[in-house]
Amino acid sequence: MADTVTTNLNLTKPEVGSSTNTWGTKLNTNLDLVDQVFSSNGSGTGVGLNIGGTLRFTDTNSSNYVGFESPTLSANQIWKLPTADGTSNQVIKTDGSGNLSFATISGTTINNNADNKVITGSGTANTLEAETNFVYNGTVVGMGSNGASVVTKSGTGTGLQIANGGYGYGTDSNTGDLLIYNSVNATLTLHSGGYHPSTPNGTSKIQFNKAVQTSPDVENTVDVGSIEYTNSSNTMTFKTDNSTALTIRDDGDVGIGETSPMGKLHIRNSDTNCGSIDSNADELVLENNDNCGMTILAKNDSESSINFGDEQNNNIGQLNYAHSDNSMRFDTNAQERLRIGSTGIIGIGQALDGVTSASTIGASMHPDGAVNICYSGTASHTLMHFRNGNNSIGTIRGLNTSVSYNTASDYRLKENEVAISDGINRLKELQPYKFNFIAEPDVIVDGFFAHEVQDIVPEAISGEKDGDEMQGIDQSKLVPLLTAALQEAITEIEILKEKVEALEN
Repeated sequence: MADTVTTNLNLTKPEVGSSTNTWGTKLNTNLDLVDQVFSSNGSGTGVGLNIGGTLRFTDTNSSNYVGFESPTLSANQIWKLPTADGTSNQVIKTDGSGNLSFATISGTTINNNADNKVITGSGTANTLEAETNFVYNGTVVGMGSNGASVVTKSGTGTGLQIANGGYGYGTDSNTGDLLIYNSVNATLTLHSGGYHPSTPNGTSKIQFNKAVQTSPDVENTVDVGSIEYTNSSNTMTFKTDNSTALTIRDDGDVGIGETSPMGKLHIRNSDTNCGSIDSNADELVLENNDNCGMTILAKNDSESSINFGDEQNNNIGQLNYAHSDNSMRFDTNAQERLRIGSTGIIGIGQALDGVTSASTIGASMHPDGAVNICYSGTASHTLMHFRNGNNSIGTIRGLNTSVSYNTASDYRLKENEVAISDGINRLKELQPYKFNFIAEPDVIVDGFFAHEVQDIVPEAISGEKDGDEMQGIDQSKLVPLLTAALQEAITEIEILKEKVEALEN
């Protein structure tokens, strides 16, 4: 037998004879294994390596290495190295056909394939541009038709900047994480749900999180707030501490602490389980399952007001607190009608201080129980008028120099009139006394005991003897009886006079 050679490297394999266990056979086997490492597209030593795993280059100590490994391929891939060395800061690029060359990235296209956007150097140090709508300078990402302008003119901002419109952003800096700029109107749109009518629902949300340390070595992120728009109900909600703080419904009703507001503005501290409110008073609803109130704060020399207006007068009525003199004022028809002073005096009209002059027309009530009433002029004037469900039953009238107290006595109100014929007898039953009231032991007065008068002139007495309320007497109601008794006495006197005159004659 003659000598043979290996397939790839043309290594000579000596003839070893018929025995398969000689040193020559083992040498030839090892030569075949070495030969398989190399590809067969060369001759002699100009052949390629055929590595099935990782091609490794070890360091001088053979302790670490740099390795190259091929991915899974559907066909062979060959890259041809450049024919010459590149310059400083150049990179290796491919022409898409396996030919590699050195290229400079500054101001040149990095990727210009038909299926990809273009990213180029901008000509500015440390800055990249993507066609005309994207720029990154190492700190700020600018997007939009003028994204590059925003970044290069601002330069000092941080985060993401999205610009559309003119160049009015100038040299202002964006110190936040996101800036949306437009020379006219700037808009951020969140879209949720499908376009098809069968899938309209969804929720658009801006979420706020914070980091919470759960153990010395573990930090978790938790939701703490959000702004959400629910498509199914067209409701906007604002959450703080993961609880709904404010709700805006599709009809414009706003709830603070209330997810189902019952009025245009519903502020709830706690639920009263009230299911509905008056539709004529649903613009503002305050709710608390305890005491509930509203506070208006102002400077100590200013005024706090609640105004009432209409299409003709925006201040036709007013409830006003003047902090300068601590008085409460009530206006109607754009004029003050009632005032409560700091000492508790209530003035109706202008008579707050109780001065009884024509310049203080009106009425005032004082904490000590006094009531002052003043009117202009000197003619007879009704100061108080008393009515029941049917008629006027009495008045208090002011005269030029006196006051009259009147009770209803029109003949048109009366019937079944009969003359009093027993006036003297009934008058004789009355028991007038001198006495003092227990509360005033030193004051002696003339008068009656109410219960003793009650059987004689019942209309003069109110209440029952020993009843829950003390009895009272209207002594003016005794006048008709006194008049009748006096008339009877006068008649008897005249008869006696006639008899005396007859005897004398």
